Amino acid sequence: MTRLNVIWKSNSISFPVKLKLLNSLVVSILLYECESWTFTADLERRIQAFVHTCYRRPLRISYTERKTNAFVRQVTNYAGRQEPLLATVNRRKLAWYMATSPARTP
Repeated sequence: MTRLNVIWKSNSISFPVKLKLLNSLVVSILLYECESWTFTADLERRIQAFVHTCYRRPLRISYTERKTNAFVRQVTNYAGRQEPLLATVNRRKLAWYMATSPARTP
């Protein structure tokens, strides 16, 4: 993420382009092999914290500014544009399970 600071701080790149770069460069790596993860409440909390940290950087919102995660989602229009990351992980896990489970004959 620190190598991307040049992009996040750039005024010549629009915010929608920064979000597309974030999704293609960071989220795709985060979701690699997510089908095999064992979910715990702690892991879900950590993933959500990471995602919100990633969305705060292009907005230049410091964690000391006391802006809520709901505010960040509202500013980025995160909820309307794409499904939440944990829903994506759950969808991929279900698809992986269905593909690898043995076929049941009635």
